[in-house]
Amino acid sequence: MEKQYKGSRDFRTLYVSGDAMTKGNDIANCGIFSHLSERNIRVVAEPVMDFLEYLARIHPHLIFGRRATRMQQSIYLFVMVAIRENLYKTGRQNTIRGCRHPT
Repeated sequence: MEKQYKGSRDFRTLYVSGDAMTKGNDIANCGIFSHLSERNIRVVAEPVMDFLEYLARIHPHLIFGRRATRMQQSIYLFVMVAIRENLYKTGRQNTIRGCRHPT
């Protein structure tokens, strides 16, 4: 964000939390993140998948249901970790290349 900005002002950082569907939908959040970005505010949302992975490890019944077997839970958790690792890897690669979004 800073590298692409041609102005001289520093960016402020705002950490946001809350409903994942609202944060990820410009209609639901009324474009607030674009609005803040235009005012040199870097918005960082908490990674929802990390929270779900935490719940899957600590309280698996909340994520998978009480009838899920340990084997099912392990498979689901394996997939969640694989998705997270792939997303973070892609994010790091795109940051290194200077891209804002995966291409």
